[in-house]
Amino acid sequence: MTYIKFILLVIGLIFIMYARATYTKRINLSKEHFELAYNQKEKYIAWVGYILLGLAALLAAFNI
Repeated sequence: MTYIKFILLVIGLIFIMYARATYTKRINLSKEHFELAYNQKEKYIAWVGYILLGLAALLAAFNI
């Protein structure tokens, strides 16, 4: 079960870092800073990452 917690943690962090990296790349590439909000794809990827991190934390908290 420890491996499952570790895998959830790593995958969640990768999803969150991917969403942040695409957002930062878009900021750096845009000359005009009019559309700096997250788009829907980045939001969903980040939320999936947060959910996976939450699941890993719950599994660790209840010692499953």
